[in-house]
Amino acid sequence: MAFLRALRGDEFDRDPAFVEATRTFIDDETAAGRMHTWVAETTTCVGVISLLLWARVPRPFDDGRRDGYIINMYVEPGQRGRGLGRRLLDECLASREEFGIGRFYLHATDEGRPLYESSGFRPNPAWLEWTPPP
Repeated sequence: MAFLRALRGDEFDRDPAFVEATRTFIDDETAAGRMHTWVAETTTCVGVISLLLWARVPRPFDDGRRDGYIINMYVEPGQRGRGLGRRLLDECLASREEFGIGRFYLHATDEGRPLYESSGFRPNPAWLEWTPPP
């Protein structure tokens, strides 16, 4: 919720149904083994990164059984610049073999883009998205 608040302001958490739907999603995906989360702690949680696993069809020359979608990478503002984001991202990427991941995907904020690009992420113009009209 802190990540969403920092990204979108506090308007989203005025909707209790959204907050509850988010909690349910996290609980359900984690219980099903499709979501894994790494946490950076001092005396409290100061950073987090979560990974959603997507089953996918086989690809030639790629033995991964899944794709990994990184969501909600966040480090508290007062803790930034200490390497916590890098360590969280490295731990997540190191799960590649354990989870059989062929590729990782994410949507980056402008602030996070340099970290991801320095770890080898590149823009992919092939991805198209469709959203139903209102």
